[in-house]
Parts: sequence; structure tokens; C-alpha cells
Amino acid sequence: GVLEVDPTWLKSTPYLLSLEYVMLAMPYVYRSLDASLRAVDVKSIAEASRSLGGGWATTLVRVLVPNLRTGLLAGAVLAVAVVVGEFTMASLDQVVTFQVWIYDTNQDSAWVSTAASLLAFFVTLVLLLGIVALERPRGRRALRQDVAAVRLGSQ
Repeated sequence: GVLEVDPTWLKSTPYLLSLEYVMLAMPYVYRSLDASLRAVDVKSIAEASRSLGGGWATTLVRVLVPNLRTGLLAGAVLAVAVVVGEFTMASLDQVVTFQVWIYDTNQDSAWVSTAASLLAFFVTLVLLLGIVALERPRGRRALRQDVAAVRLGSQ
């Protein structure tokens, strides 16, 4: 059914493959963002930002995105993991991606295919570790301030 898509100029192009990857990764990204949105009282913090004079763009960039950062990064990790491991869609669309190239190379030279697979594994590992590193802990000073604020609040 994928190759019977209209318009015909979209067939066997990276554009069609990109649309398929978006549709494939969307449920994973949605679930991680949904969990982040449910963990934060979005209505209250958006109203607080607006009452302090922040516009909608400022509220979105400076208030909501930092609170949803964990969900955004989790969605990015899941999307990258799904797309990097996807072979079927690219093969059916007749687009030569790295995964399809590894499969085609395996028919001729197993050593090259194995080396390319290991390279893909390590590149994916570094990419995912880079995404996870974006969600770094805040540091000891901020942690001490948070602990002191909790202690003062409980007294």
C-alpha cells in the first residue's frame, strides 16, 4: 500500500520515507510528552507566566519547555532508536538507507557488512548518549539550595 500513494512524484523518495518515519515514531514521542504534561501543572505555570507579563512565546520557551525537557529528550531517544533500527519501510519504498545498504552488502561481503553494523551500533550509542547527556544533573550547589528550602519549609 505504501507504493500506491498519490502523488506519484512522492514514490521512492526520501520525502515519503521521512513521512513514514514520522508516523512510525509519533506514538512513542506522544506517550513520553503526555507523561511529562501530566506530571506538570501546565495551566497554573502558564497563567503565572502570563500574569507576570510573559507573552505566549516567552511562556512556551522559558517556562513550558524546561519543564517538559525530560519528556522531550525521552521522545527523542525513542524516535532515534526506532528510526535507526527501521529496515522494512526503506526497503519497501526502494530507498537505499544505511540499513538497506548493510543488507545488500551482506550478500557480497559479510566482513564489510559486519563492520558497518558495528559502526552503526557505536554511532547510535554515541548519539543516544549525547541526547541523554543533555539531561544532566543540576549540580551540588543547586541541590543544597533545594534541600535548604525544603528544611526551612518544614520548620
